[in-house]
Amino acid sequence: MEVWKIKEGLYQSSKIDDLEVFESYKFDAVIDLEGGFDKIHKQGVIYLYFHFYDAPWLPNRIKLNAAGLFGFSLWHDGARVLVHCAQGMNRSSLVNGVILNLGGDTGKEAVRIITAARPGALLNPIFRIYLLSLS
Repeated sequence: MEVWKIKEGLYQSSKIDDLEVFESYKFDAVIDLEGGFDKIHKQGVIYLYFHFYDAPWLPNRIKLNAAGLFGFSLWHDGARVLVHCAQGMNRSSLVNGVILNLGGDTGKEAVRIITAARPGALLNPIFRIYLLSLS
């Protein structure tokens, strides 16, 4: 499990396959975009499961925005939020981009922040173009 800090309190990671690493970050919330539920047994962690594919199309935008709002609301109130997918590259970057946009960053700023924090992020051109379109 690799974890990248996007901004203070907002993270993204690859698959949660090391519970010791996961627990060391003391996350308050997890947005899981990967296929399958994580075996997180930490009391008090709020868990949102929203699987979609890293494909040449966007996921359902209503659900994407809901996941972003979920993450933003918690992060804005001081929670430590982890967004994760299989590799922590595209799906987690898309949702974190929506979260950053809700926090006031333009899509262009969100892409810059995410790609600086997570090398190789947003290689999916549809996800990148969508984020860049956000004002």
